[in-house]
Amino acid sequence: MNTLKNVSVSINTMRREDLIPAFVATLWAIDSTMENPLASQLRDIEADMEQAEYYESEDSQYDLEWLFDTLDMYAPDGYYFGAHPGDGSDYGFWAHEEEEDNQQEVYCPICESGQASCGLAILITIIGIIAIIVTFAPVFEALFAGLSF
Repeated sequence: MNTLKNVSVSINTMRREDLIPAFVATLWAIDSTMENPLASQLRDIEADMEQAEYYESEDSQYDLEWLFDTLDMYAPDGYYFGAHPGDGSDYGFWAHEEEEDNQQEVYCPICESGQASCGLAILITIIGIIAIIVTFAPVFEALFAGLSF
């Protein structure tokens, strides 16, 4: 399924009357040999698309959600079907963005670990903070000597 990597299915629209036909056509193109109940559901949606007022109905909203979920099942590993991360009206198959690790890594020179959870690195950090407090204690005493709380 390499053809389903970073490819748009529908662009520049978020209207159900544009998305539903595009998504149905995409599913048939991906797997024209689909078996029941998937093919049956697609045929039902195609029949509903012919009805007046379908695209304004709750049924069309449920069908659209089902189409999103079904297309996502066909996404290759490491990809999803949905809106492009930079353009909410560009629907297709996109690579999952790497989750950014917001934790700052602390290097531990003792165990040579780059893990923030390293016990030695945490201990070294705490000792460093205590050293700063002890070093600047006379400065704080002088600053706060005249104040009464």
